[in-house]
Amino acid sequence: MFRKLSSRLICAALAAVLMASAAAATGEDASESAVFFTREEIFTARDLRQEADLLVATPLTVTDGARIQIGTAGVYVLSGEANEACVTVQAGNEDKVQLVLDGLKITNAGTPCIHIASADKVFITTLPGSVNALTVTGAFSVSQDAVIFARDDLVLNGQGKLIIRSSQNGVSARNDLKITGGEYVLSSGDAAFESRESICISGGAVTMENSKDGLHSESSSDDELGYIYIAGGSLQINSLDDAVHAQSVFQMDAGTLVLQAHEGIESTRVQINGGSLFITASDDCINAGRKSPAYEPAIQINGGTLSVRALSASSDALDANGDIFINGGSVEITADHPFDYDGVALLTGGTLMVNGKAWHEILR
Repeated sequence: MFRKLSSRLICAALAAVLMASAAAATGEDASESAVFFTREEIFTARDLRQEADLLVATPLTVTDGARIQIGTAGVYVLSGEANEACVTVQAGNEDKVQLVLDGLKITNAGTPCIHIASADKVFITTLPGSVNALTVTGAFSVSQDAVIFARDDLVLNGQGKLIIRSSQNGVSARNDLKITGGEYVLSSGDAAFESRESICISGGAVTMENSKDGLHSESSSDDELGYIYIAGGSLQINSLDDAVHAQSVFQMDAGTLVLQAHEGIESTRVQINGGSLFITASDDCINAGRKSPAYEPAIQINGGTLSVRALSASSDALDANGDIFINGGSVEITADHPFDYDGVALLTGGTLMVNGKAWHEILR
């Protein structure tokens, strides 16, 4: 993933440089419209498959105090209701493991319900019609501070429902975290979904209630990581801090996001190419700040529908420690301070409504 991402971003950076050079030669403005991610690149065919091959599956039933160990690749169907139980995956570095949830219910006091210690990739798939619930009520006793804790790549998919309640994080992945299907309801003391590399969503219906952060992706080892990509799905996030926090890049191509938070989206680069985005925030609705030195802060809107409402008289709707570009789409802003930026702000396409009035240029 690292080599692939780095080479792609090098190409994107070169494209942006070429665009800027061409713009300087012609006197036109460069809006840095390079795309960071594509759905085809991020998601594999298996990521997007919502079913499991149950003919080759191994059934496993949890009981009170059970410690279920999975050490090899395969499909495992998990069911049962238990207290103080844990399913641990400790497989080989090339093993793909699929955990199929069929009415699984686990309640723990301070340890993960599902712990992925090692694997190439783990799929957690909910069966159609199933309702699954994983809960951790107290403070976590170890550094594995999430109801589902994964040290390797994790994919959530399926056609059932998964309810997660946590005193700290809901789902935490040390590598890539993907959601491609299923229904999820989360409430957590810290982040609902957290990753140290990336969070990528292409489908599913997700509701996050009363979490500190909704989606949080941040890396301490690589400035290009800590990104969030939305290529589909429906998300409703009600958070006490940031609804969406991406260290490097937030890109949205499709789907629906309804965000109610202290701050809506916080990232270094924010690029909206499509989909529907509704934000109500007591602070800034979208903030492009200097969180990663790999990018210059900017907000770029190329398409889709964006409706934002800043509740505080001192808050900004769109705030960039760099540039703002609106090249297309429909943007509706309700705020005392619609825009704040340190660089340039250009309206080159689409429609812009501010406090009920059409704007034909971006003003402070």
